[in-house]
Amino acid sequence: MILRCKFTVEDYVAAYRTFAHRGARLWMRRVCLFAGIGSLLFGVWLTTLPKGSFSLALPMFLISLMWLFFGRPWWRSAGRRAFSNRPELQQEYVVHIDEQGIRFDGPISTFGWTWPAFTGSAESEKIFLVFVSRFAFAILPKRIFGAGEADQFREILRQKLPRK
Repeated sequence: MILRCKFTVEDYVAAYRTFAHRGARLWMRRVCLFAGIGSLLFGVWLTTLPKGSFSLALPMFLISLMWLFFGRPWWRSAGRRAFSNRPELQQEYVVHIDEQGIRFDGPISTFGWTWPAFTGSAESEKIFLVFVSRFAFAILPKRIFGAGEADQFREILRQKLPRK
């Protein structure tokens, strides 16, 4: 399969969002959200106590803001930074997907991996991610696939990647 791909910032935002919705990152975000809401509710409850209780509630409000700040999804800005800081990603690539692996050929850079290098994959509405490690992945936007090619790529992934 030979495809043409010019990445966009939206591809990277979608990729980072898809990456974030896997495993520990999603769990940590939920913990931060739960702790932030819990702290906020505890602070509100403290304000219902007798006179002078607002001074007790204020630290809880500040703590809840901290938790909610750290639980904020940073993936949109992370995807934008990753794309804008790497000019080689903004070129047009010819993507080769075959029995050996996946290769990206462009005018200023070429990179690729054989199938044994990949550890897994993830898919969203807009993107395929193929992982070479727990934190590194190749991005394949679904918009570059022709009719039936996305299904063909899914089948290749099913055959070539290790089962969980």
